[in-house]
Amino acid sequence: MNRLQTFIDDVALLVDSTGDEHEITARVGELMSALLAEGYRLPPELTRASAARHLTYPMYIAPDDSWSMASVVWDVGQRTNVHSHETWAVVGIYAGVEHETRYLKPTESTPSGPLTPAGDARWTPGQVTVAGGVGLQSLPAAMGVR
Repeated sequence: MNRLQTFIDDVALLVDSTGDEHEITARVGELMSALLAEGYRLPPELTRASAARHLTYPMYIAPDDSWSMASVVWDVGQRTNVHSHETWAVVGIYAGVEHETRYLKPTESTPSGPLTPAGDARWTPGQVTVAGGVGLQSLPAAMGVR
């Protein structure tokens, strides 16, 4: 069985076994780290950047829509808008460098106030990070694709 299919099967079993997002992200992060450490190579068609904007290549969508996997690719200088993940997300850096700026999520009393930075991180190939519904983030590509 190919390594990617094993990863997908392992994540599917995990997601089916618990609803605890902290457990899911911790264990999926371990699985993603192992996949990247083993030298898994994405097919070239899932790593092509666009000069116009970042691209998302769907790789797997669970039959019950409980989770999905995608390759997100952008070129140097491209960035995402500030956004939140209202559910769990595990991100493995495949290539290039990602510079992440996190922000505190606005409160109900100040929904349109200025954003408050909550930290920065640089993610390099082989590293894994977790995003969830607790804040906002912006992701410019510092060097190459993710």
